[in-house]
Amino acid sequence: MQNKEKFVEMLNDALKYEYNDFFAYRRESMLFKEKIVDGEKLAEEFLSLSNMELRHADILSNKIVELGVE
Repeated sequence: MQNKEKFVEMLNDALKYEYNDFFAYRRESMLFKEKIVDGEKLAEEFLSLSNMELRHADILSNKIVELGVE
């Protein structure tokens, strides 16, 4: 049981990083759009990365729920 709890703890840590990256890429995307001339293409790329991080977070959160800790 202790291994399962440790694994879930590690998944939770990874989840924090995924959400952090999601917001960081999202923020950068908006800045590129607002501050850089012709920054739309770069903004789109960072928005795509942001969405990918959100998908990662979704996968991790589903696994955490699936494993649960009693």
